[in-house]
Amino acid sequence: MLDTNALLEQVRIWMLGTFRVERRTREGIWQEVSQEEWGTNAHTRHLLQVLWCQGRTARRSTIIEALWEEQEPGRADEYLNKAAMRLRHILYTQKHPDLFQTIRNRSTYQLANQSRIWVDAHAAQVLVQEATRVGLSSPQALSLLQEAHGYLERGIFLEDEDGLWVHGTRGMLEVAAYRCALWLADAYTAQGKLLEAEAIISTRYQRDPTNEALLCRWMTLLHQQGMTHQALRLYKETSRLFVLRGMVLSPRTRAFVEQLRQESSPLVQPLLFSVEEYEEEEACLPNTLTIQPIPQDHVHFLPHRSVRMSS
Repeated sequence: MLDTNALLEQVRIWMLGTFRVERRTREGIWQEVSQEEWGTNAHTRHLLQVLWCQGRTARRSTIIEALWEEQEPGRADEYLNKAAMRLRHILYTQKHPDLFQTIRNRSTYQLANQSRIWVDAHAAQVLVQEATRVGLSSPQALSLLQEAHGYLERGIFLEDEDGLWVHGTRGMLEVAAYRCALWLADAYTAQGKLLEAEAIISTRYQRDPTNEALLCRWMTLLHQQGMTHQALRLYKETSRLFVLRGMVLSPRTRAFVEQLRQESSPLVQPLLFSVEEYEEEEACLPNTLTIQPIPQDHVHFLPHRSVRMSS
């Protein structure tokens, strides 16, 4: 079956991990925008990136404040005008001349929506939203979360940028990636795929070995596979790490470990020690997934399944 949404897409932007922009040629082949087209400075890339962070629409004054606040007004206007001219050239086609345009008496710039300018971070958000709508434990949610996780694990948002304007979106997407990983592990568990769930949780734990929610989830998965001894060994190693760092494991984690030792039930259910309970205690993450608001006309454009991430 032909994916009509995929045919509408003229540009693909990869913002998670290494930044990359691709255009569809007349032959339908995706071709990366070259460094020569971007120019010698980063102004055009930054304009495109700030526009997306602002919900694809931003006033000139907002862009200047984000990128060139310390420049004299005349110089900042010059930078923006040149960047906008180059970006318009990069995104322009005779068939789709409005992928990038000025609106509101030329005071505001606007990018086309997700159906024509596809962005990986946006696609991941839509997939997670759809997974919550259909039910996180459903088979359909599993495939949605798998694809979202694939995008979110490509790397941090705009990893080569360090401007203040990038940090809010980057932090939001890091939280989204964390939650997506937990939900994907739970979806695997609901389908009886414990090894796949363990792979997700163990990878996350290795990045953050003092995260007690991840520790208890990993121990739970080991216990469910009849590997309680390995779960307790993991706890012992983590306890040593906490001591070395001058930290103390929470009473909730210690009580959980005692339950494992006593094996008072055949399987320890993860929901008894949910991530939300740990987050409330540690105040490390919000209690609900916070994602960039998506306009209603974008929500039905799910990313097409033919896109595959580059390594």
